Amino acid sequence: MPPVFQKTQVSMNEPNTMTGDVSQAEVADLTSAAGTRSLRAERIRRLKRTFVSSLLMRPLAVITPFIIAPLFLRYLGQERYGLYATVISLAGFIGMSNAGITLGLVNKLTDCHVTGDRLLARRYVSSLTFAMLFIACVGMVIASILVPILDWKALLKINGSLAAIETPWAVWITAIFTLLGIVSGVPRAVYFAYQDLEINNYWDGASKLAVLLGCIAVIYTPWGLIGIALAVIGIPAIVRGLNTLSLFFLEKRWLRPSLALFDRSLLRDAMVQGICLFILELAVYALFQSDNLLISLLLGPSAVTSYDLVGRLFGLAYGVFLMVLLPLWPAYGEAIRRGDLAWVRRGVRLSLIVICGGMLCFGLILYLFEAPIFRFWMHGGATVVVSKSLILAMTATFVLRAWVDCRSVVLNPANILWPQIWFFITHAVLNVIAAVLLTPKMGAAGVAWATPLTALLTSAWGYPLLMRKFFREAGKQPGAINPLGFPVVLSEVDPAI
Repeated sequence: MPPVFQKTQVSMNEPNTMTGDVSQAEVADLTSAAGTRSLRAERIRRLKRTFVSSLLMRPLAVITPFIIAPLFLRYLGQERYGLYATVISLAGFIGMSNAGITLGLVNKLTDCHVTGDRLLARRYVSSLTFAMLFIACVGMVIASILVPILDWKALLKINGSLAAIETPWAVWITAIFTLLGIVSGVPRAVYFAYQDLEINNYWDGASKLAVLLGCIAVIYTPWGLIGIALAVIGIPAIVRGLNTLSLFFLEKRWLRPSLALFDRSLLRDAMVQGICLFILELAVYALFQSDNLLISLLLGPSAVTSYDLVGRLFGLAYGVFLMVLLPLWPAYGEAIRRGDLAWVRRGVRLSLIVICGGMLCFGLILYLFEAPIFRFWMHGGATVVVSKSLILAMTATFVLRAWVDCRSVVLNPANILWPQIWFFITHAVLNVIAAVLLTPKMGAAGVAWATPLTALLTSAWGYPLLMRKFFREAGKQPGAINPLGFPVVLSEVDPAI
């Protein structure tokens, strides 16, 4: 197994007021039992603040798609709604063009947070921000060249003439604003690393509210797919741009990027982790988010509609649990670097019970009451035919996704990346093969069943194996986990998760 933490070079001889390095006395205090309890209390306090802000803001994430899906379906019609869902899926792939830089930045800034090195943190932020700005500019040029020359009507099997005219413009707008959003992704990485996720939640809430208002307004215009692309993709990019200015000029001015602090070696260092996380993210996205695109290519955009609507309901439910799960990434990262593995174990156990059980209950409710739920959601308007098989497949998919994600938020900050990459790449490849084979017989439900069936061959058993190996190796080599030499807390012995 590769080392779970690369030791950051910091001076322990004396405190440094400029960089925020900790002194020997501070290290000694933190290594005590009281220090461990104090660190746990602070970690839990930040998680509680994040949870409260999520409770305040998360309803917007639930309400927005719940409201706009039936509005868009009536506004666009069956085929153009399917195209909208397909374009949104394309946006996710375009957004990965940052090559995982922001994900690599999270882990590097977490290291700096634990060591208290502000100067190194600013150098990382400067190096990666300008790299992402360069990637965004190159990407916008490429998109502006490729989008007009591709035959979107043939590629996406478009029948309507209006849809054929709108689609290239919608794709171009989606690409441009998604690429602009790459640079404005830096604040999220900073909030994650410094466990200030409550601030991120408030900005995310502002973005969701602006999107909701924009989506309601656009259905009263003749802009069609183009207007929807501006509302759904453009507005969040603008809000996050304002967030970026606020972070660097008001909230954390000591992190403001400077071209003079650009360092190729730091960029390369972060990119090593970033590229691994990018490959992992790409494999995860190909597995869980490319279904709409795959169905559109195999069956046409009209077949995407019912699949997308069921997926949105499950995504809304899973999003509620993510407000608890995602803040654990930086919390686990800090706990691992301080050697507090007992706290990590408890968190994993609890999240597995709550999230896997919660998704199973949600799937059962939707299976039993699918008809009234969809009538209520569509306001008695558009009729959506949903098969029970599709609901069962989605339930299995999201339960297994929770089974994996509850562990990945430990393995990612611990830099256990390549084993995850191989599991997910294998899973994604098998998933595409299974989907192609099952779709002719089962329709869109075949694409849904492909994911949980292939998970049983790969990640379903692979992630528990990785966790057992991680805890076993971490207990043997505490020095490889925390750079300050804090003792690993393994007082609560239980079977590895």
